[in-house]
Amino acid sequence: MIRWGAFFLIGLLGVLNHAAAADPVPSQASSPAARAIESLLNAEITPGKTRLESVMPLYEQARAVAPHDARLEYAYSLVLHRLFQSTEAREHLQRALAIDPAFAPANQAIIRDLLKTRQFTDAGERISGFAARLDEGRPGSAEVAEWLGRVVAAVIVAIGTSDAQVQFAYQDRMLRLSLPPVLRSRYERGFGNVELELEQLSELIDVAQTTAETKRDVAKAKVDADLLKDQQEIKVKLQDAQKSREKWDEWITDQTAKADEILKEQEKRYQDLDRAAVTQLQAVNSLRLAMSTAENGALVMQQQVQNQQLQQLRQPQQQTQQLLPQRPRSQQQSPQSQPGVVTTTGPIFAGAMASTGTIGLQLMVEERRLGAIYDQQAAVANAASRTLATRKQAIAQYQQATGVVMKESANLDRWEKRNKSIAENQKKAAEKKPAQVATLEAKIKSLSTWDPADFETEKRRLLADLGITPK
Repeated sequence: MIRWGAFFLIGLLGVLNHAAAADPVPSQASSPAARAIESLLNAEITPGKTRLESVMPLYEQARAVAPHDARLEYAYSLVLHRLFQSTEAREHLQRALAIDPAFAPANQAIIRDLLKTRQFTDAGERISGFAARLDEGRPGSAEVAEWLGRVVAAVIVAIGTSDAQVQFAYQDRMLRLSLPPVLRSRYERGFGNVELELEQLSELIDVAQTTAETKRDVAKAKVDADLLKDQQEIKVKLQDAQKSREKWDEWITDQTAKADEILKEQEKRYQDLDRAAVTQLQAVNSLRLAMSTAENGALVMQQQVQNQQLQQLRQPQQQTQQLLPQRPRSQQQSPQSQPGVVTTTGPIFAGAMASTGTIGLQLMVEERRLGAIYDQQAAVANAASRTLATRKQAIAQYQQATGVVMKESANLDRWEKRNKSIAENQKKAAEKKPAQVATLEAKIKSLSTWDPADFETEKRRLLADLGITPK
């Protein structure tokens, strides 16, 4: 149905291109005016780029050979419209009507402009005056009457305001009464064709809207299903992430508690060893002091004994030397080598050394004990360092794992928000008016649906009126 309607509209537009054209006038085909107008219409024109000064000489040349030709003024108005010179184009349309008030293309152009700018009152007055000048004997009058019927019907059923519809409904009744039978028949034909075309377009719109509603419902159902599926998947993943976080929380609590307990024990052991080391160090220092005292006392005692012995030996020798002659120093004997002298230095020194050795042995034992305590302290400190490193490693592992879990949760939250946004946009897009429906409605609201007036169409129409076959 839609494809048939499209072909129908295309064919209708093709028919309308020829409907408003007047019968060609072969006798004027070779006239200077026809050739000048043809040169003006065939000029190289690029909208927005070509300057007015480049085409104005062509108009002046044509006006020189056709000073009072409504077709020239109309042709120049087409060129001016092409160059976006609308104000000047309207002036030349008025010039064409001043030359020939019944000139159909100029009248139609002005009426089209008034309707497109929604000046319905002025358009109605133009239509009434134009219809009053129609002469059924003039070539092209029947096609013009049909065009009038289409325009009046378009205002009444499609593009007019409520006031314009009332005005044009009255105008329709007056035209049906005032037009000659032949022209009235073509007028009614044009009026009826618009109603038929609008009915067909309305049917196409209904079909397109029904199809669009079905597609929209299917699209919305799919969006809702996909969104629900995604939400369920996100919910499961969020629950998994939460469970994983709870497990990691339990694990790190257990790990840190164990590590803290071990560190407390190691700290207590270290403090005990530290107190033992202090006590042991005091004992070592006491022994060192005692040994130093003993060594010093033995040396003093030995020195005193030796001094006494020397004193005892010197007294007999001095008495003997006084009675005997002197011997050489080399022959004199030392107190130790003299017979009859007993020394006590050896036993005294041995006893002192024995006492010193006993203290030294005890000191060596105590120092070894102190070194063992220090070694134990170092071992406890190393163990505590390893325990603390293990605790830090567990915390780092926990932070990394929970950071991943939290990041995943944040990603899931963003995913859920994004999916909701996408779903809302898809639903809004589904609620929009389908492009096909909008296009069909635009055709109803646009006068171009039944009035295909553009530069190329009007150019061919005017050249045909001049008796020139378009290239």
